[in-house]
Amino acid sequence: MKDQHEMKVLDLAPTQVYPPITGGCIRIFELGKYIAQQGIDFEILSMIGTFKKKKNLEINKNFRVTEFKPYFTTALHLTSTRGIFPYNLSLFYSKKLLKIFLKQGYDIYQFEFPWLTSLYEEIPRDKTKIFVAHNVEFDWYQNEINRTLFPQYYSNRIKKIEEYALKNCDKVISVSNADKNRFIKFYGIEENKIEVIPNGYDGEKFKKAYNAAQLKEKFGLTDSHKIVVFVGSNYYPNQEALKLIIHRIIPYVKDKNIIFLIVGRVGKDFQKFSSKNIRIVGQVNDIVPYFKMSDVAVNPIISGSGSNLKVLEYLAAGLPIISTPFGMRGFEDLKDCATISDIKDFPEHIMKEKVFNKKAFNKLKRYEWTSISKEMQSVYYKLLREK
Repeated sequence: MKDQHEMKVLDLAPTQVYPPITGGCIRIFELGKYIAQQGIDFEILSMIGTFKKKKNLEINKNFRVTEFKPYFTTALHLTSTRGIFPYNLSLFYSKKLLKIFLKQGYDIYQFEFPWLTSLYEEIPRDKTKIFVAHNVEFDWYQNEINRTLFPQYYSNRIKKIEEYALKNCDKVISVSNADKNRFIKFYGIEENKIEVIPNGYDGEKFKKAYNAAQLKEKFGLTDSHKIVVFVGSNYYPNQEALKLIIHRIIPYVKDKNIIFLIVGRVGKDFQKFSSKNIRIVGQVNDIVPYFKMSDVAVNPIISGSGSNLKVLEYLAAGLPIISTPFGMRGFEDLKDCATISDIKDFPEHIMKEKVFNKKAFNKLKRYEWTSISKEMQSVYYKLLREK
């Protein structure tokens, strides 16, 4: 078996990975970075949009991001929902590109999400294929599909793609036990084929000190204001959660000194709701200052799949969390570090004084990317031994 200094991994991602902004991209980039620091050669093949400018990035000696554009992406987007078909069908035209990489002698081909797995058949049988399931896509897309003209068609198509990805790889990586159990029951995947490797966070970026009073001043706030933060990318479960904040939580919070801070792309279509007690910030380059100026974090997620990285980042920033039970999926061992609540009781919990549970810091250590990357490396070594 090759040792770690000879191992080469090609990670195929159907999304722009750099800069890492959304949860899935953060996982792909950070795991690659830390795995490469252990001496493994790690390259990400990152699919970008038709009109984006391609870049080849050498992050460090063993870690590279190569961007490429599949053909007909834009045209296919016009006839699909949320890129389901561009990810799967446009890669048919990118086989020539993959064949170039096949010549470079990779040991492991890692597929992020199921949308690229039509390329499985191009991988030699003596090479290892890993499918990283960031969600149960069949569940994740249901709300999107129900808004299309042909929901049953899209539903069947996604199920077929995801089932193929699960059944034709050597190992499935799931981000939570809930997703693992769903794969077993819904698709009939053998339990020992699935390894749970949770999402993580970068502990280093939370060590920097910030002046909370100065940060609040930028928004016209003072220490007398209590700031409640919600952060999220612009996808349906976060949009749904923000609607709950606006319509079912804020109207019942009677303290006028409580301000809601909405950070990330999730606020894109909600600017009209900006008011004295809700600030829609939008996408930011550095999320940490917004955590540091806040007093409590909320996670009113009631649908979706995978797990919410925001839970780890809230705790890493030392914020008390109020979350739905569903919002803590994937991090069941951290439930006692949060206030678990139904949506109807969020206002009451927000108005009460919340104290951060400091035992969270010890529990968080296993979720740092340095630790998670070692779990991933163990999977690599085991798979190569079995070949």
